[in-house]
Formats: sequence, structure tokens, C-alpha cells
Amino acid sequence: MAIILDRDGSLFQPDKVKGDAYKLLYPFLAKGTWQPHTTTSTESIPVSLTGLRSRGALEASWTGLSKLLYCGKTPLDHDADKVRPRWGYPAQLPLLTPAQLEELKAAQQLLVRHGEDLVEMGLLAP
Repeated sequence: MAIILDRDGSLFQPDKVKGDAYKLLYPFLAKGTWQPHTTTSTESIPVSLTGLRSRGALEASWTGLSKLLYCGKTPLDHDADKVRPRWGYPAQLPLLTPAQLEELKAAQQLLVRHGEDLVEMGLLAP
């Protein structure tokens, strides 16, 4: 299992998920029923890494960032999942501040680099 570090260099631990990594990834790590590839799940689980990939949310492009933003923000209005926390960002990329856009890119990079490790730790669904 890889060691994952927050941007400040502190250890990203599954039992003590905190700091920048948690702030960036909490819409995906928290349990809920909405999933990016099937819309809903019958059980409350973290977001599926496969689902994020199949939706294109992990592609290093403007479109990929837009899809990741949707996955971390828009489903708040989805009737099937009112439990999972969401990002407080605007719903469209052009409305993000430069700092918010950088956070979105950092979240995407964490998911791309460490998604498999997060699945192994049980923090993301497969």
C-alpha cells in the first residue's frame, strides 16, 4: 500500500482522514447511494473509482474537471442521495475562483494517483 501525503506533507491515514486531502475528497469518501456510473446504489457506500473513471471525471482535461465537479457537487439535488456531503463550489467551472479551480485539479490528481490505494483502504468503492 502506498503512503499518501496531504499537500502539507502530513500522512493521509484512513482512520484519521483530515486536512487538505479530506477537504478535497470528502464528497467521494463519504458514504451515500448516488454513484457516477449507475446514478444510485442499493447500499450506502463511498463513490466508485470505476464509476468516476467511466464517467470521464479523472481525465486530465477541462471536460474531465467539469465531470469531476458534477460528481462532487451537482448530485446534491438528486433525490436518491441527500446524505453524502458535497463541495460548496459553484456548479459550473467558469464560475470557480482560481483557488477553487486549483483545489479541483488537486482533487483530481489525488484520485488519479491514489485512487487504487483508496479503494484498497476501503475509502472508495471499487
